[in-house]
Amino acid sequence: MPVAAIILAAGAGSRWQGEGPKALATLGGVTFVDRVARAALAAGLSPVVRVLGAHAAALQARPAVAGIADVVHAAWAEGMGGSLACGLTAVLERAPETDAVCVLLADQPLIEGRHLLELQTGMTAAGKTVALCDYGDGSRGPPAIFLKQHFAALLTLTGDAGARQLARSHPQEVFLHPLPAARHDVDSLADYTALLALG
Repeated sequence: MPVAAIILAAGAGSRWQGEGPKALATLGGVTFVDRVARAALAAGLSPVVRVLGAHAAALQARPAVAGIADVVHAAWAEGMGGSLACGLTAVLERAPETDAVCVLLADQPLIEGRHLLELQTGMTAAGKTVALCDYGDGSRGPPAIFLKQHFAALLTLTGDAGARQLARSHPQEVFLHPLPAARHDVDSLADYTALLALG
């Protein structure tokens, strides 16, 4: 089953007080956005599209991981929903035969390729059309996978209405995969400091 990836890296990161864009913060010498891109490629996802916005120039000024395509979402400030729709449009232009899309956040640097494979395998085995990660703290969210029957709805997302809202409207279709590593999305410098302390 052809599965593509959309890496959302368009936001301004208003709570981030670190040096430079949050997506270019590093862990183990590798930027956050590159770590997520490598995870997508390691899981065999293709095409892999990065959706850029507020810091597009800064991100594009650095060499991207080979095999990653960029799309700049001009209306990034309107919210994540529009960025996701923009990314899916770019995916389908490149690979109209895509059967599913994996939505990833650029600020989840602990995600690995094996996590994405486990998410996909679990969803398929459960016969579901949506997969979300259970963070283990009562919350759930990306990485998320949506089969193509949800593409039309994803393409209409606007503003802050994201994929999580779509999943809520189809609870019987959702497979939940336990993945505490996904809980570590870095919004602030304090989050980053805590992440580095994990070793």
